[in-house]
Amino acid sequence: MEADPTQRPAELAATLAPLGEPIEGLQWIAESGFRGVQLSAAQPGMRPRELDAGARRGLRETLRRLDLLPAGLDLWIPPAHFIKEQEVARAVDAMFAALAFAEALGRISVSCVLPPPSVPARGAIVEEAARRGVRLADFALEATAEEWIGLGFDLAICRERHADPVEAIARAGAALAAVRMGEVTPDGRRTPIEPGGASAHALGELRVALALGAPVELPVADARGWSDPRAGLRSTLAAWRGDPPPA
Repeated sequence: MEADPTQRPAELAATLAPLGEPIEGLQWIAESGFRGVQLSAAQPGMRPRELDAGARRGLRETLRRLDLLPAGLDLWIPPAHFIKEQEVARAVDAMFAALAFAEALGRISVSCVLPPPSVPARGAIVEEAARRGVRLADFALEATAEEWIGLGFDLAICRERHADPVEAIARAGAALAAVRMGEVTPDGRRTPIEPGGASAHALGELRVALALGAPVELPVADARGWSDPRAGLRSTLAAWRGDPPPA
């Protein structure tokens, strides 16, 4: 009898930017058992303007050699920068560069926080995303899906708002574009997920929700803001796999 697919944890990606030097970080992610990597267009050594065609080809070759899948690309520009006259041109240029980079990496999604629909820059960004064939994963709290814009799900924010993660994913449906995982403390600090910890049960539900047809194949352990990203990524991967808490 074939095994129940909901009992097999989906494979997991890790954020690269908190790990320091990019190539060494990629090596560590691969050796630690992650299937993919979430890149950042703001990380030194990985910024689109720093990588010409040869460097991008080299990055793709490195990912293939390490058997890592690019899960997506981050670019966290404050939404206010798309409104302020002195910031908007630079912010839009950065988004355009990230979209071109994402296209070169196989049209991976770009995780971001988009400004509201009333902001003119948003239309230019969506038009460029369509031209590049790249989907935007919008993590704005009031995000709405439209063509080329999907919804980003962050478990830490979901739990901070006392929402049900399975309901949130079901509500997003086919509009779901990216899933990120971490814990949040009562005072708002982002922390890893520990096996047997407060979010461990939520992870089990999340695995089932993703296995039952959610369109995101590679959720991301998000180490941004963690005091020890490597230890935190290891513990989050162990919790994702359903390992028991350490004795």
